[in-house]
Amino acid sequence: MKWKRILLMSMLAGMIFSGIGACAGNSPAQNSSSTEQPGVLRLILEESSRFESDTVTVTGVFHGWRGPCLYGPPVSRSDWMIADESGCLYVNGPVPPGLDPAKPSGEKISVTGVVRLKKGRPYVEIQ
Repeated sequence: MKWKRILLMSMLAGMIFSGIGACAGNSPAQNSSSTEQPGVLRLILEESSRFESDTVTVTGVFHGWRGPCLYGPPVSRSDWMIADESGCLYVNGPVPPGLDPAKPSGEKISVTGVVRLKKGRPYVEIQ
């Protein structure tokens, strides 16, 4: 399991350093490759079996019950969505304090939980 976290951290570091290079005056052609790299949510979506049962922290926009996920809630109707520019994941667990899943306002949040699969689709389970 540690190698999965190391892989995720190294990929994140690569995205951060490619962004730093873009800020240092690289040409737009060099800059475009950084936008093509998958984000953390996309990575979990594309390689879900590699992250199954791992604890992850994901950051994105809180979408509550109405959002861009292309499939229904994996566990219950009270599952809610978190998304970034790279993808959307459901979260099974309590809604963060002060947020209303029926009326999301685009709040940026971070959640830590365990990646689970249901019917081959990943979601994050928090306690």
